[in-house]
Amino acid sequence: RVSIATGSAQSLIPAITPYSYIYIKVISGANASDFVQVLIGGSANIKMRVGEFMFVPIYNNKAVTAEAYGGACVVEYGYWTKG
Repeated sequence: RVSIATGSAQSLIPAITPYSYIYIKVISGANASDFVQVLIGGSANIKMRVGEFMFVPIYNNKAVTAEAYGGACVVEYGYWTKG
């Protein structure tokens, strides 16, 4: 788990080998309206509110970053690579 602050995207998962899987869940936020924007490979792709999660396959060595909006959010995450 990590606290994601507002203001700029923070590294969450480094560029990992092809055929990887990522799990991200927004555990809590400072306010009910807070959310986290997840960027895969530098592109803003996903908006996640408190309580939401995702499990996604990733291909082509894409780094994952996250930025909180409204207030800081606690995020739980993990990643796995396929041999």
